[in-house]
Amino acid sequence: MIALLCVLSSPPALAGEPVVRSLPSTIPALEIDNPRGVIEVRYDPDATGTSFVASPMFWTQGCEVAFTGDTSMARAEVQKDGERAGVGCRTKIEVVLSGPTALHLQGDKVRVHVEESRGPVDIDLRRGKVQLEKVYGSTDVTMIAGRVTGSPVGDELHIAIDRGRVRLESLRVPIHAEVGIGGIHLAYALALEGTTTAHVGLGRVQVSFPYGTLLDRQTDVRLGLVKTEIPHRTTSRTRLEATTGLGVVDVDTSFEDEENEALASN
Repeated sequence: MIALLCVLSSPPALAGEPVVRSLPSTIPALEIDNPRGVIEVRYDPDATGTSFVASPMFWTQGCEVAFTGDTSMARAEVQKDGERAGVGCRTKIEVVLSGPTALHLQGDKVRVHVEESRGPVDIDLRRGKVQLEKVYGSTDVTMIAGRVTGSPVGDELHIAIDRGRVRLESLRVPIHAEVGIGGIHLAYALALEGTTTAHVGLGRVQVSFPYGTLLDRQTDVRLGLVKTEIPHRTTSRTRLEATTGLGVVDVDTSFEDEENEALASN
């Protein structure tokens, strides 16, 4: 424990120099606070430990990354003269995970790409773009304004955006998405076992399921239009709850060619 504390509490790098840290694969959580710029996350099963690299993209005088923690959590915070970072501290952060470490990301204007992760992911941004690919843990994304894209494949995904769009493809798991103003587009590669919810205050909800899917659906539009190609079956294990206050709910059937069907079944 003492050795780990020494590593995590080492002094920040000088302005303009990358901050590099190595963490044990057994560390339960990594928290990244106050970044502006880019965060890239991937998983490497052959790595002996988790690595963290923060490289300056545009740093003015006083920008630094403070790195602290203990055996329960590592924490990296982008700072400027000891205060919260301003626009002059844009940083590229690269994380390579070697275990099921939980990620907590909190920032202002950030582009996040989670290429692969095995632990829970919690992303809280004011503004940003989030791309999720091979995300196997439970995931929560909250933004005031932004966009969420990708093809998450693991546990349930919860998304809440005040203004923005959600566009997720090749889905197999339940999604719970809520957008105040904007749109939600969900495309399923396989018939879902569970309930997906999609709520938009002002805008469009579009959800597609493979041909032959039986769907227990609940759609509600206060002012607008409901369009659906899939008959209602209350006995189906695939359930959709889709609503919009003002806009359109569109439930489609998707057709896959033989090659895509083979890939989806693997």
